[in-house]
Order: sequence, then C-alpha cells, then structure tokens
Amino acid sequence: MQNDNNNKDITNNDLANMVAKGFDQVDQRLEVVSGDISVLKSDVGELRTKVSSIETKVDNLETKVSRIDLRVEEIHDIVVNIHEGEILDLQKRVKILEHTVRVAGK
Repeated sequence: MQNDNNNKDITNNDLANMVAKGFDQVDQRLEVVSGDISVLKSDVGELRTKVSSIETKVDNLETKVSRIDLRVEEIHDIVVNIHEGEILDLQKRVKILEHTVRVAGK
C-alpha cells in the first residue's frame, strides 16, 4: 500500500501497529471515562444521602410549623373571646350608666 503524501510504502504490519496503537489509546480513554463514571456514581450516592437528610429536616420543619399555626389560631381565638367579652362588659356598663343618668335626671 502506498501513502500518497510521502510516497512511502505502508505494510500490513505498519497498519496493524497503527490499529493496535489506536485501540490502546481508546482503551486508555475508556479507562479514564470509567474512572470518571465511578467518581460520579459516588458523588450521586452522597448527594442522595444529603437530599434524604434535607427532606427529613424539611418534614420536621413542616410538622413544627403546623403546630405553631395551630397555637397561633388558638391564641387568636382566645384574644377574640377576651376582646368580645370586654366589649360586652363595656356595653353593660354603658347601659347601666345610661339607666342611672336617666333615673337621676328625672
């Protein structure tokens, strides 16, 4: 076989050596890629563990926030009841005072 660029004859042995060298290079690259994939798998495993931990913490926070919401609602109801009770008491006092003023004015 003749190489047109250099007018050099290439033997089958030369071709076999070139193919072997190419396969060796591909094999080396595949080893690097395989190592990179192993590192990525490890990293993904660590991320899954961390995400799971974060999900657990978020669930716990949601539970605590729900409890806080219930307590705030209870406090709101208590404040509303106290406020309504004070208004009723003040209305009674005003009626008594109005009655007293009417009686005293007669």
